[in-house]
Amino acid sequence: MREFHSAWSIVLDQIDKDDGEEEEKEKLVSVGTFAIMIRRYARA
Repeated sequence: MREFHSAWSIVLDQIDKDDGEEEEKEKLVSVGTFAIMIRRYARA
């Protein structure tokens, strides 16, 4: 459970960071894709 909590904190930090940005920047991956990657990482 600790791994999931750590991974989910990263997702929330990424979402907060994206919401706070005013200017358009190119993203490496979308927030949704990032969330899926973190969920899979936490399950492994």
